[in-house]
Amino acid sequence: MEKIDFDKIIKNLFSNLNSKESEILRARFGLENKRKETLEIIGKNYGLSKERIRQVQNYALDKLRQLNFLNDLINPVRIGVLEIFNRKGGIVTEKFILKQTNKPESFSFIISHFLEQDLEKLNNHPKIESAWKLKSISLGIIEEFLEMILNFIKEKKCSLKKEELLKFIKESPVYKKYDLNDEHLLSYLETSKEIKKNVLGMYGLSVWREITPKRIADKIYLIFQKEKKPLHFSDLTQKINELKFDHKVAYPRAVHNELILDERYVLIGRGVYALKEWGYQKGTVKDILINILKKAKKPLSKEELAKEIQSQRFAKESTVYTALMDKKSFKRQEDGKYTFNDNNKL
Repeated sequence: MEKIDFDKIIKNLFSNLNSKESEILRARFGLENKRKETLEIIGKNYGLSKERIRQVQNYALDKLRQLNFLNDLINPVRIGVLEIFNRKGGIVTEKFILKQTNKPESFSFIISHFLEQDLEKLNNHPKIESAWKLKSISLGIIEEFLEMILNFIKEKKCSLKKEELLKFIKESPVYKKYDLNDEHLLSYLETSKEIKKNVLGMYGLSVWREITPKRIADKIYLIFQKEKKPLHFSDLTQKINELKFDHKVAYPRAVHNELILDERYVLIGRGVYALKEWGYQKGTVKDILINILKKAKKPLSKEELAKEIQSQRFAKESTVYTALMDKKSFKRQEDGKYTFNDNNKL
């Protein structure tokens, strides 16, 4: 699709219209870098009613549909579009199809008004996103698959990997009725309003916060799951904005506040946080050292303690050595190794 010159196609089409018809279509559909306008606004510019503008628009479109060379002109678009739809199982979201070209407005104009014999637009479907579908493909098949997958996810009550979903689908009686491949099935999933894929590639119900996070704290959690390593709050902020979960912009202060307040996150260095579930624990360097000694059940040297604490904190050796000087909490033995005082309470 990238090799198709949409500007040239539009120019050739509109050369068969008069200037008013051409300008009205350009404004109405946002063609050739023009902003999309409503019938009412276009009408005001021409001193005409919006109904009169609608009549001119429809007349101009009918005029273009009757061109003798129309099929030859748009045939490269039809071939490219049908190849995409056949590869994807006959249905794709509008968002996906418009990403196939750097001229989305021109592309949308052509498939909407000149490929009507091949394609059907799905708008306002209760369970399917705005999408295009081959007329030769039954919508019932897609709805049947989506309902089956939705019930499976609800039954599992957790997000699932792509491989888990495909395995379930292929073992189902419904799958055996149709000639479908993995790309077809994944394309069907992309059209669902109720099933979504998160940044980790996991599928689940769109209302689940692990799939479509709304709160900053939940976005932070998914970033940690994706990166699998501790991060500074400024880096977390940047990654949240890069992934564009929604239209909201994250700010460092807000992200830092969520990290402080949410029990899932542990401060392990200056502004650096990690997931508690990774084994990190809250507390000071002194608290961590006492826990290390308790688990070791034997005295440890300050070098051993400094090494062990790195799995819990980004702490300098000097910080560890300073904490060990607390005689109320630690006892230095004659061999230079340390134990904790039994009367110390965490």
